[in-house]
Amino acid sequence: MKTRLFFLLLCISTIVFAQAPCPNIPLDEPAPVWEDGFYRYYVKLISENMLVSDFNKTDFINHIVVISNPSTEDVDFMNTSITEVEMAFPASQNEDLMKVALVVSTYEFQHDFLTAFT
Repeated sequence: MKTRLFFLLLCISTIVFAQAPCPNIPLDEPAPVWEDGFYRYYVKLISENMLVSDFNKTDFINHIVVISNPSTEDVDFMNTSITEVEMAFPASQNEDLMKVALVVSTYEFQHDFLTAFT
């Protein structure tokens, strides 16, 4: 059962973390826009701690500032382009999935930007 779950998670994470709806879309292509006009990105945080249930945009940006020390311009860009951040898998009991955040953004190439800092 663990092998099947691991394989399923590996397949899903290959697609989800790459921000491509299918393996045929290269990473340098823009992320698909959702019906509401926003882009969504899954980001696994570099942290020993699990995300708290009320994890939000401010917590996310503070985490990036602590681990990556981005410039003031980059922080301003994140504050304007990121509209919402929440736990991606709030009901998960898996430690790795409990460190994944869902980032909602107005910027279509946010994946490249976030990769530089996370």
